[in-house]
Amino acid sequence: MDEVVLECRGVSKILSRTEVLKDVSITLERGEIFGLVGPNGAGKTTLMKTLLGLTKINKGNISVLGRPVKTERAYALKKIGSMIESPSFYPFFTGEQNLKYFSQSYSNITQDKIEHILDLVGMINSKNKKFKKYSLGMKQRLGIASAILHDPEILILDEPTNTLDPIVSEEFKQLILRLRKEQNLTVLISSHNLLEVEEICDRYAILSNGEVKSIDETKLVSDGTVTLRIELDNPNKAQQLLDVQFGENTEILNSSQIEFTLLRKDYSQVMFLLLSNEINITSMTEVKRGIKEHYHEAMEGGEKSV
Repeated sequence: MDEVVLECRGVSKILSRTEVLKDVSITLERGEIFGLVGPNGAGKTTLMKTLLGLTKINKGNISVLGRPVKTERAYALKKIGSMIESPSFYPFFTGEQNLKYFSQSYSNITQDKIEHILDLVGMINSKNKKFKKYSLGMKQRLGIASAILHDPEILILDEPTNTLDPIVSEEFKQLILRLRKEQNLTVLISSHNLLEVEEICDRYAILSNGEVKSIDETKLVSDGTVTLRIELDNPNKAQQLLDVQFGENTEILNSSQIEFTLLRKDYSQVMFLLLSNEINITSMTEVKRGIKEHYHEAMEGGEKSV
């Protein structure tokens, strides 16, 4: 098992007599990018604030590198960098002046370090420009620079691309991927954009009404397996044959359809198996299952806007 750097177990939070987080459990493994998705009011920002110790929890435990945030928050904040909601900086300071000011919260941050961070996030050529004149993308980049100034091991980002145009958003996604690699960061990111999560995250959790509905790997859609939906005349017999041959994962959808998952290399054996056992096949199609499908399945019967 990979090293767990952040763990949230059975966390509940009550605000104004409303339970906004309900028995939430997630873990972040070293080096991964983990996404949080869900509709507005699902609890994503509240969860991030609890992980940082910015809001107290009513039940459960949160730990960073095995140490409880409740009693060792100072340690946790040394290990975590964050950008929750919009980054706040002094508008009449330059980007560099803002970083110098916030660097006073830490020890041993040199001018060379600040220059390195500005270069890392692509802001070195704009360091002498006043913050109030920055574009939204530049403000977000400076927010990242401030969050990683103290060399954290974990980076928490609350919908960092929400206000960015598509081109700047794509550049920002590439920045996150590069920081993960070059800074050895573990990243927790919330987003409304399902495609964005699928593109950059290793795993993701779906939240609704303060509950974790599902935790999945984005790579499940490309891990060498294929899901088939087959229309045929004898689903019960087909289920028995396929479960014996490929493992028990065949689902009968209705009186004429089944669905099951197998290794792509075994794809060609399916039709032969069914036809040789006198099962008539009407159609056989590959089911594409990505985060969008997982999201709507997890949200079935509840909120569906994202």
